[in-house]
Amino acid sequence: MKLLDCDWTAITQVAPRWKELPLDCKLLFIKRVESNRRLVLGRTAIDIEPLVEQGFLNPTMGGNHLLLPKELVAFRRVVRAMDRLPVFHPDPDRRPVMTAYVLEHFSYEDQYALCELNSGYGNCVRLVAKQLGQHRWLERFLAEDDYRNWESSHRSSRRDPLFFNEETFRKAKEIVVDLSEHDVNPRPLIELAGILGRRSPIRFGAAIRALMGFGLVFPGFSGPEMEISIGIWPSVHERLHRIVLPPPEPVAPAQQLDVAFLIHDMTTLLVASAAEPIRLRAKDYGLFARVVRDVGDRIIALPEWLTAAVTYTPESRLEHARVALQQMGLCKVKGSSGKDLAIVPTKRGETWLPLSDGERLKSVLDGMRKDLKADRRHRYHFYDDDEEVGFSCFGRTASVMKDREYVDVRGIAIDVFAACSGGAPVRLSEFLNYHAEEENPFVRMQDAGETLSVAYEWYVDAGVDDERLVAEWREMLAAFFVDRLVPLGCAVVGVTGAGELTLSITQVGRYLAGVADDFSYGHTEQHDVVVQPNFEVVFLSASPSAEAALAQVAERVGSGLGVLFKVTRKSVFEATANGLEADAIVERLASVSSKPIPKNVSRQICDWAGQCRKVEVSTAVLFECPDKETALKVKSVGGKKLSLISETVVALTDRKALRGIEKKLRKNGITRG
Repeated sequence: MKLLDCDWTAITQVAPRWKELPLDCKLLFIKRVESNRRLVLGRTAIDIEPLVEQGFLNPTMGGNHLLLPKELVAFRRVVRAMDRLPVFHPDPDRRPVMTAYVLEHFSYEDQYALCELNSGYGNCVRLVAKQLGQHRWLERFLAEDDYRNWESSHRSSRRDPLFFNEETFRKAKEIVVDLSEHDVNPRPLIELAGILGRRSPIRFGAAIRALMGFGLVFPGFSGPEMEISIGIWPSVHERLHRIVLPPPEPVAPAQQLDVAFLIHDMTTLLVASAAEPIRLRAKDYGLFARVVRDVGDRIIALPEWLTAAVTYTPESRLEHARVALQQMGLCKVKGSSGKDLAIVPTKRGETWLPLSDGERLKSVLDGMRKDLKADRRHRYHFYDDDEEVGFSCFGRTASVMKDREYVDVRGIAIDVFAACSGGAPVRLSEFLNYHAEEENPFVRMQDAGETLSVAYEWYVDAGVDDERLVAEWREMLAAFFVDRLVPLGCAVVGVTGAGELTLSITQVGRYLAGVADDFSYGHTEQHDVVVQPNFEVVFLSASPSAEAALAQVAERVGSGLGVLFKVTRKSVFEATANGLEADAIVERLASVSSKPIPKNVSRQICDWAGQCRKVEVSTAVLFECPDKETALKVKSVGGKKLSLISETVVALTDRKALRGIEKKLRKNGITRG
């Protein structure tokens, strides 16, 4: 200790006189009085008579100057330090204050001895600041039975001991317990001394000095009159006296959304890429604004109450869909950067499109369930493997590490949400706050003695406190809900009349968590949707699930209510190209229409679908010969691998055989021109 290592018995004796001073005299004493300089009478507008009466200043022999008594030099040093760093100021972010406190009051040697995460002098300040600002620091002190063990573990061997005997050690514990259990923090030094130091003021002062030397209690001013007080670190006191949050209560939402719109976004983007390769930006492989505008008009429109609370923009949704398609191997990037870079469907993607909505969703969920079995302890942010949509949503936040390995939170996060499956909707904010504060796995790990750190992209922040862990876990759960559960239909998101988001877990979510063996996903509910004889599809009420069903078989022409889709020759051709037959298209329309499909619409769909044909496309090497005789000679040398397509042109479809045929032709006197 630098400034606070003094006789706290003497300071306790001076505290009653300090309390009697007017506020302006206290400020003058702190700001103007120096230990080696005289204060000239008449040069201040403040009445300094109380300072003289209480013995804080002594007149010189001539009577024109005032001096600080030598016995109050240490007191002046302490109160100036307390004024410089207002430890108990109601500031929500106290970490900078703690860091400054450690720098000012602890030498490098003190910091190194205190630091339980020793990593060299350079990093000690930050680590000690975090260590002293946690309630576990007090708990470890109270759990220690032998003061000699505590001294040897946290005090430099070259320093004099702070706990001289067992009695001082026990008195220090009494002070810590009293400050921890009392509702008010800090406590006036006079009051605390009257309760715990009445029998032995010297032992009380020695205990206060030792506690400050180990960063267990802190001095500061309290109240508008700047009364000298002692307390534990404010955030520690708040943590110990915080109100335990109750589990979230059921609530009745005014509106709800239950649709796996990520699957439909993936389908829409894949259908668009099948019709024409979708160009990508060279700098980041993202979608061009024109693509977002054109394809974004075809995706499901989400309700305004959801997009106002969560950033589900067309650009973010389509980027999310593009990444998912590439991870599952449903599309691939072709071309070169800056020229014709684009995504096109793969063979796997072509077989994925004709599947039902439920089958496509199941293929994504099965990949996530498979990803749960993979070891992610050595991988930053749990990046996903190819051919599966994993848990990269956790990459939005920092990653928590234990023993230089990443804590795998995937299964924990799923279990947290699965625990409320089958129950009534609850407020999302209450759910996140409860699990972050009361059911936090990271806090439990640190309570069990584990040391955690937080890994960011470029550095690792060691020795994190509970406040940081609470914020990290809340952000992780929120990211998992927003990026995975809602887009994949694992959770129903709703809104109350007051505009608060709600959540409840669906059968799809139970399947992802492994609680259910299967699930059904479709559009069996009643819709206020009518397919008219003029091929227009009219929405009389909002129905995102119906929009999702129609997106693959009809062209979007509007949003909101009214005419949103129209069955056209182009839409039927695209649906057929993506593997849907006429009966499947009509069945898709009938599944969302509240009235029978008009016969002329069904008949026209069958006629349009009947016009579609599939052809085999291949490339060939052509041998253009100068005359018919040469062409026949080439054909005879190549045999069955070659075919005549005209009198002078011979075609080779198997490009692998080209080199061998050229060698044979050369032996027969035929070479390239």
